[in-house]
Amino acid sequence: MDGFKLNQLWAGVKDYYVDWEQEAFAEPGRRALKQLLEGAMKAEVVGYLQRQKYERGKVVVDYRNGYYHRNLVTSLGLIPRLMVPRTRKLGCRTKVFRRYQRRWKEVDDWIRGVFIAGVSTRDVRWVTKALLNASVSAGTVSSITKALDQEVSRFHRQLLKDEYVYVFFDGVVKKVVSCGQAVKKVILVAYGIRQDGRREVIDYWVAKSESEHDWTVFLNDLYQRGLRGVC
Repeated sequence: MDGFKLNQLWAGVKDYYVDWEQEAFAEPGRRALKQLLEGAMKAEVVGYLQRQKYERGKVVVDYRNGYYHRNLVTSLGLIPRLMVPRTRKLGCRTKVFRRYQRRWKEVDDWIRGVFIAGVSTRDVRWVTKALLNASVSAGTVSSITKALDQEVSRFHRQLLKDEYVYVFFDGVVKKVVSCGQAVKKVILVAYGIRQDGRREVIDYWVAKSESEHDWTVFLNDLYQRGLRGVC
């Protein structure tokens, strides 16, 4: 294929992925948001039961009673079968969904940032407080942080299928919020075009720079995970 045709294809890819992280983080972002919301609701029920026990002189007046499922539409897409905890006397009705709907843009932007800037305990504490309108325990923050860390790791370790007719690489600079401050990150991105014309973000890597060393590390990782056509 001549250079003109390749340039046309690349221009099409760049136009398609003006907001590339929206596509790249759609599925893992939904999983991460599900972990966050379920963790916040568990903390909400624990807080409710502890308050009941304190206010009633250590007399237990309500109990956990399993879960029910609820679907939620977000800017990241549909999150099916969220596990919503309930109590036997239905005394605890979650307010997490209402608070999320008021601040969904902040929360969803933060979820995307997790996949670029990493998971910060300080930020997890902020976002859970925003969803609960109350501080949460260190154990809850630690549990949610661990769950989000696992989602980020899962995203970057998934095996790749060598099913692309064309693969393009680009380095972009993206501002993300980390610990309450906007910081610039250099991100190396791999895009692929399949035989049927479908375009997708294969993976990305947050690098120190666009140096030969960093590109080599990124390419080797893709190769080890199954993308044989790029090396």
